[in-house]
Amino acid sequence: MSCFQGRTNLFIAHLGKLQLYLKNISQMSKITSVQLGNFALIQPLSRRVHIQTINKNMQYISNDDRNIKVDSKTMKANNLTNRPLCIILSWMLAKPKHVLQYANIYLQQDFDVLSVSCSPMQFMLPVKGAKLIAADLMNFLENNQAYGPLVIHGFSVGTYVWAELLVKSLENIKSFHLKLFHNTGTKHYLRATDVYRNTPCRAPGLFLCSITDPIAAAKRIKQTHDTWKSLGIEVNWKCWDESPHVKHLIYNREEYLAAIYSHLQQSGIMTSVR
Repeated sequence: MSCFQGRTNLFIAHLGKLQLYLKNISQMSKITSVQLGNFALIQPLSRRVHIQTINKNMQYISNDDRNIKVDSKTMKANNLTNRPLCIILSWMLAKPKHVLQYANIYLQQDFDVLSVSCSPMQFMLPVKGAKLIAADLMNFLENNQAYGPLVIHGFSVGTYVWAELLVKSLENIKSFHLKLFHNTGTKHYLRATDVYRNTPCRAPGLFLCSITDPIAAAKRIKQTHDTWKSLGIEVNWKCWDESPHVKHLIYNREEYLAAIYSHLQQSGIMTSVR
């Protein structure tokens, strides 16, 4: 089954890895990825934004006051525009005001934003949690084709949700199966990690990380970077000497934003920064 037909997409992942999204997942075509890792104060919101709850894990954020209705089974939405769409996969227990600061990066460039969260329990019990969130997100992407280019910006646990989406996408395409591991949670994490590192996506990638981040270890991120490079994926690298987990934007604001906007422009998502 082919997903996300004819899309031009981008994924940015915070915990230590980021990845541009599938243009056509059945052909594993152009995708870009970026690795980031922080919440931050960019600048005050310059306009009123409109936030609409889709379900307990998803919110739609836009500059326009539009009533978005989504079918809970198919995730088919009405009243979408052809604007670029950024999907923010937030870190665990992220506060809405912090997520909104990241959303503002894209709202200022005339994107709409879909914010996706994953609770601690949903992470610990992936079969009834993270995997269902990933399935809903994949259905949303597959069944809504009105929006323009797609950017996936993932943080920490959000990177795992993205990896589960990749696993599910592969299963839909070619009945992709791996052996079960020793426990119910671990088998899903290991499987998703393997698929993420050996990604079917072949888009350019940008990794943003920190040597002092104890959670998203730069050494492991570099291993993923090198694996992607060996697969023929164009990858770029930015690693700060000191920057806390999910706080790179706070500590390195100008470099952080410059890296994102440069990556978006190189990937053809944006032509200029507003």
